[in-house]
Formats: sequence, structure tokens, C-alpha cells
Amino acid sequence: MVKIFPAFGNPTPLRLKVHPDYTLDYITQRLVDFLKIDADEEVILVHQGKKLNLKGEKNLRVQNIDNLTLCIGVKRTNRRVYLRKKLAESKVLQIKEEVLKKCFTHAQKYVDKEVGGLLIGEVAEDKLQITNSVAIAEGDSVSVDLDPVKIANKAEELRNGKNYVVGWYHSHLRNGTSMSMRDILTQLAYQKLYPKTVALIIDRAKKEVEFFRIEADQLISLMKILLSKPMHGVAICLRKYPLT
Repeated sequence: MVKIFPAFGNPTPLRLKVHPDYTLDYITQRLVDFLKIDADEEVILVHQGKKLNLKGEKNLRVQNIDNLTLCIGVKRTNRRVYLRKKLAESKVLQIKEEVLKKCFTHAQKYVDKEVGGLLIGEVAEDKLQITNSVAIAEGDSVSVDLDPVKIANKAEELRNGKNYVVGWYHSHLRNGTSMSMRDILTQLAYQKLYPKTVALIIDRAKKEVEFFRIEADQLISLMKILLSKPMHGVAICLRKYPLT
């Protein structure tokens, strides 16, 4: 039995019965079918901090591998997804003020680059509670890529604790807090691992942040915050600013 832990969400593994002749190539294809992986997405399997190389190790027998961490990489593509934008109708998200400031400080440090990282927390009392963040990458002026191996390694570090990876963040130098098509495709990929995954978009110039999740054909805006306003320690799905 091989346990495969998704990098996002509560660390409950997928359990696959493994025949001695099963190879990495075979396991990967089963995951592609199970998760309905698109052509511009890639299944990434990590073992003990190392990405298993599908090309070089496709015939690797997996019967002696106990735990794997699963992430999804998103390739650059021209694919487009059309979603309607909608306001959240319930209080589903909670985040500590110091966590928002930590994410924003990461963005402020790189004035000419987009940055990205992970959101750490748990689901409690029917709310997604974000308690920490981890910086992962700095990109260029138009994009940033979050390394799936780094995501998987952070998930492995958190596996035996209370909290886990619940979302991701990245900054924009322009276009406000609106999600780009690449942001949307990245979010769709991560939600295949954990449907409650959230995306946090940071507008460094306007000092605004906005949280998103995708449901069916709708881009759900969970919360938008102006960071110059006092938060009194915690923000709980406060909607003060209309969508544009």
C-alpha cells in the first residue's frame, strides 16, 4: 500500500494498492485519470524532498516507497477559462492580521517583482482559519512561479502537526487584485488537490488584498481588505468594498 498525500489540505492520504510490478509511470497515469489532469497540468510526486523524475525513473518500482507527496504543476498555456465573479454569501474565511502583514511585507520587499507563497492553517468551526504564511518565490514584473517541489516539501514538514497548506498568495504590480488567467488556472489545479484551497491576490500599490475560490463556473470573492484600515486583530470575511 502506497500513501499519497496531497500537498494542499488536511493530510489524509490517497491509498493505492500496489502490485510489485507497478511503476512510477503507471501510478502517475492513475493519478492523471483520477484527478482529471488537463494537458497544461503536470502531476508532481515528491519522496523525501526529491521530485521523482517520470522520464528518468518511469520504470521505478514503487512497492518499497511508503509515502509520496502529490502536487500539480501548471505549464504556461493559451487555455482560457471563463468564470462569472460573485460575492461570498457566508463567513467562511478567517485570517490573522499579522499573517496578512507578513504576506504584504514580502510583496513590499520586491518593488519590481511579483512574489508568491503559501497560506497555512486549518478548517475549524466551519471556517478556513489562516494562521501563518510561508514565502516561496520571487518572479519578474509580470509573473511568479511557485515550485511544486517546494510546496510538497512544506506540506511534508507540516504533516504531523495541526496545520496544513490551505492556500497560496501572490502579488500584482498592476491590474489590482483581479485574478489573471494564469492565476485562475493555478487555482483550478490546486483545488483538485483540496477543494477549499484559497488564493490571495495582493495589490502592493493600493495596499489591497482579495481572497478567491472557484466553484463551478463562478469566481467567488471571499474577502477584500484595504490594509490601511484597522483590522482589530482578525478579519472574518468582511465585505466592505464592491467588486469592479
